[in-house]
Amino acid sequence: MRILQTLYDAGGGVPPQLAVTRRLVERGHEVRVLAHDTLRDRVEDAGAEFTPFRQTLPGHDMRRAETDLVRDWEPSDPLEGLARFRDGVLFGPAAANATEVLALLETWRAEAVVFDWLLFGTALAAERAGIPAIALVHLPYPLRTNDALDSFMAPGLMMLNDARGGLGLESLQHWDEQLLRARFVDVLTVPELDAAGEAGLPPNVHYVGPALGELTQDWTPVLPGSAADPLILVSFSTTVMNQGQVASRVLEAVGALSVRVLFTTGPSLRLDATSIPPNVCVCRYAPHGTVLKDASLVVTHAGFGTVQASLAAGVPLVCLPTGRDQPANAARVAELGVGIALEPLPTVDVIRSAVTTALADGDMRQRARALAGVLGRFDGAGAVVAQIEALHEG
Repeated sequence: MRILQTLYDAGGGVPPQLAVTRRLVERGHEVRVLAHDTLRDRVEDAGAEFTPFRQTLPGHDMRRAETDLVRDWEPSDPLEGLARFRDGVLFGPAAANATEVLALLETWRAEAVVFDWLLFGTALAAERAGIPAIALVHLPYPLRTNDALDSFMAPGLMMLNDARGGLGLESLQHWDEQLLRARFVDVLTVPELDAAGEAGLPPNVHYVGPALGELTQDWTPVLPGSAADPLILVSFSTTVMNQGQVASRVLEAVGALSVRVLFTTGPSLRLDATSIPPNVCVCRYAPHGTVLKDASLVVTHAGFGTVQASLAAGVPLVCLPTGRDQPANAARVAELGVGIALEPLPTVDVIRSAVTTALADGDMRQRARALAGVLGRFDGAGAVVAQIEALHEG
């Protein structure tokens, strides 16, 4: 089959979608990925053909402040940050994205479209072209489980309907209706980890399980301290989120404990002016699947990719959410008893106390391991591929 996939480079949402890309290629399908230039190498490593965005937020790179065109991390009011994301990512680029996807489909006709749920324009283009589409949701189900979001999303609905009108399509009544017109909306987790999993959802919404990709890679860290000390993985956002201050407090908190710490900064976080304790190894990147096999605890901003990978390995968490979906993820972790949720900028003592408590809580670890058993029964990438192949067979 010929499959067009679109990706928005929002950091942690990319790896599970590339796991689907890789699986499609392995199954012999011809996959073309339309995405930001920042993803070229990773798409080509997955075996797909890459086409860069030229109209959809051109030059946008959330890993650097100067190239982040949305900057939803700037406002002190979380609601204003969400409004920037609504206007700058979900709906503002929809018309340009739809135009770009339709132009590509005219020269490269696909039999199915797989798209990042953030790209409403791709859903619109697939509808206009009459091609079956599958939305990949790489965090807990974000669409309406009640009508509370309708007023907040009203400006986005207006932008979306303007884009639809430009393509000769009728207006919609609800902001999420465009995505729900996809053949499938696949949530890349399990309902046990998602509070929305307890609600009645539309029939085309499916929890297909995590798409974690390769869990192990050849990688040997040089960790300070005794191997008898518990290993803590500290992992913050791969995009700009102003996390320097909380990262400094985490380093001070764990530096006074008898633990080994692997601190991954990603491409955005800078610790140049920060004192690094002797029990901490700092690196830009480490394969989480490999590290998590030996980790006793993860300290994180609570991005869903890190949360799910940690729990899939049975490792509890201490969450310090900053924005976007992170507060909801942290709250769910605490609700399930598989970790501790802190305020966005807690004191050093509060962080140290949470880490100490989590390391000593055997019941918390047992609950995390039980959830790992649930997550381990699913193959999200395989489920998505099976749906696409069934479209062709049908």
